[in-house]
Amino acid sequence: MSIDYVELRDLATETIKEFGVPCIVHTLGGGNYDVETGGLIQSNGATRQGWCVNESIGFNFGAHGSKGSQRSSAVEVEAGDRIVMVNAETVVLSGDVLTIDGEDWRCLSVEANAPASVVLMYTAHLRK
Repeated sequence: MSIDYVELRDLATETIKEFGVPCIVHTLGGGNYDVETGGLIQSNGATRQGWCVNESIGFNFGAHGSKGSQRSSAVEVEAGDRIVMVNAETVVLSGDVLTIDGEDWRCLSVEANAPASVVLMYTAHLRK
């Protein structure tokens, strides 16, 4: 008996859409150095439509920011932070900005839930 991870991804997306809200993911474009001006020329980033659901219930906050954590202070959980699950079709990267219910949130860290190299969903740590 084999596990159909694509079917699981579709089920995860369906569930996030049912219980979540629409979101917009903005990936900031990179820049190129302008030798004439000495400045940075910003390129356009990408924007993707997706769905997300608040996942703070049951999140192990001790793993992110306890004094013994191996992670940097940038991913320590602070008051007002949000943990969300985002559907797999909406690729989320650290540094992206997610617009949820008209509010912008910066993605500090993200983990892809990807058994057998099939992304089922993303779990993102957000901060205003």
